[in-house]
Amino acid sequence: MNVLGGQYVAELLLFLLEREEVHTVELKEISSYYQGVMRKAEELALIGLVNIEESADPYRKRTFMLTEEGIEIAEILKEAEDHIQRNKVESK
Repeated sequence: MNVLGGQYVAELLLFLLEREEVHTVELKEISSYYQGVMRKAEELALIGLVNIEESADPYRKRTFMLTEEGIEIAEILKEAEDHIQRNKVESK
């Protein structure tokens, strides 16, 4: 299974790296189809990259954050993205 090639994976990991804690409604910043992003976050939680905390008082609230392993992976992705952006600028 190619986890990093999945839809929304890189965007979600980098988004969570920048913000540390994200509530469900903020996932709309990744895609207007935030239910898809939320499902992807749930998949990433199953493999230990994302932690999801739920509370129901006074209303249902979900908070998404990276685990230690998720932070490591997101930092590698960010480093790769930065490298690509630098090379893009240098090649112009």
